[in-house]
Amino acid sequence: MWNSLRSEERFFGCTKATSVIPQKTGSAAGTVGERVGHGRTSEDEKARYIRRMFDTIAPRYDLINGLISGGLHRRWKQATVSSLRVPVGGRALGEIWRVLRPGGRLAVLEFSTPRNGLVRGPYDWYSFTLLPWLGRLASRHSDAYRYLPISIRHWPAQEAFAAMMTGAGFVDVRYQNLLTGVAAIHIGGRSAAVR
Repeated sequence: MWNSLRSEERFFGCTKATSVIPQKTGSAAGTVGERVGHGRTSEDEKARYIRRMFDTIAPRYDLINGLISGGLHRRWKQATVSSLRVPVGGRALGEIWRVLRPGGRLAVLEFSTPRNGLVRGPYDWYSFTLLPWLGRLASRHSDAYRYLPISIRHWPAQEAFAAMMTGAGFVDVRYQNLLTGVAAIHIGGRSAAVR
């Protein structure tokens, strides 16, 4: 049985009310990954959990991505890389903009919000039922792929993330939905003129 949970998350200093997030009933506290995904842990506990989770799944990360995306992740990565010719770094959009050379571009490939209502229901079932099962089999980490779909639901929707990029100073910001918005490529540039 699934209940709904409304929550609010902060990304790059902006508050975003998330959409309704399905939450499995029957467990008072949920798994560690579920608690981390819903923001019910300290920042230190979250950082430790994510570090341990990625250390565990890293050796099989490409295999897992292939399984959970049906092989589409490779095409999405290629589409992202073909949109970008300059390596970038940084932790937040403002910092990325700061270190990006004038005339440079940023491309962000991230899971997102499906735009088609007919896709959203099956995608939620897949994300909260099949994905954790496949992830557990492939990664041998029982909780990592319970965290992933919850954290995806907290990521800003396409328009909101595009607005955040614009607010950070990026120009010519646009996004391309992949598989009706299951994932999206966001692209923005830094003006060639020095500010």
